[in-house]
Amino acid sequence: MGVPPTAIVPHSPAGVFVSSLLCVGIVPSLSSEPSLAVTKPAPLDPSSARTRKRLLLVAGVFFLGLCACVATMIVAIHRFNTDNPRKLFAIKRVYEREFTYAGRPVQFVDVFPEGTPTTHKDGRPSFNSPETPADAIDVVFGSDEGGASPAARVRIPVQVPASVTLPDLLAHNDYLRVIRMVEATGTDTREVLAKMERGEATTQPDRLLVVSRVPPPLPTPEEMRTWGSVWKKRWSFDIYELMPDGTIRQERRLRYPTGGPFKQAKEGELQDNTWQFAAALTTMPQEGGIGPTVKLFNNALRAANLALPGAMFCGLGLSLCLAFAFAPPKRVK
Repeated sequence: MGVPPTAIVPHSPAGVFVSSLLCVGIVPSLSSEPSLAVTKPAPLDPSSARTRKRLLLVAGVFFLGLCACVATMIVAIHRFNTDNPRKLFAIKRVYEREFTYAGRPVQFVDVFPEGTPTTHKDGRPSFNSPETPADAIDVVFGSDEGGASPAARVRIPVQVPASVTLPDLLAHNDYLRVIRMVEATGTDTREVLAKMERGEATTQPDRLLVVSRVPPPLPTPEEMRTWGSVWKKRWSFDIYELMPDGTIRQERRLRYPTGGPFKQAKEGELQDNTWQFAAALTTMPQEGGIGPTVKLFNNALRAANLALPGAMFCGLGLSLCLAFAFAPPKRVK
């Protein structure tokens, strides 16, 4: 309930002050009732609806293009995987210097420079170590005594000088691997390895390989163990296969592939999806994550061809069209 205006003396100081407030609108009129003002929103821009329809139409075209590209990729990748199945290998590393393979003895003998003692003070034979560095290691396959054919021999140069003293073939761990390999595509790798451990026959040939990683020539042994261990495009590999007939087959200076991820390896380089590539991978340093992983050059993404960038383009266009189509509409000012 308001106060009647007659209650304020017009010519008094209070009356003059209240009258001035009423004039400027700071204090509402004492005799008026409060009122609510309703503000109507601005009308929508008529062109917004037409723009939304056009964007949805273009989005539909991009969606159809995306479906077509994805379907093309699925067919191409399925055909590639059918025509080029990935090979899986079961690999067992050998650490002993003397053992038997294919009924013939196998020996690994270090070759030292002249003047290097061949035995330690306690009578143990000298192995490659920082104290007694070897120049090479001889692989002897077979026996010269009482055999129908002389033993096969091959000399492998020491590529990286030993930094620590380790037993058996671990003395050449920085660059050399002796492995038994069986292709295990479509089978359980653990079962194949168990058969190899028990000496049982496997469905695929059991290869005995000696793999040597040849780093780029560097001036000091420390650089060969550090910088040389990651300079993969300058690596090459020598692979020696001990054949069941008593011979040693050699594949020398197979280079690490230098092309991009979707380029076929050149002649003289390791070819993807081969036992040679799988064997070479065992010699690449993995400590600390510095070694390269399997580099698939001829993979299914290459078979997708232009369908992959086409799907990416259609997906981006579809996203932008939907974002603008469902954005808040414009209003007329």
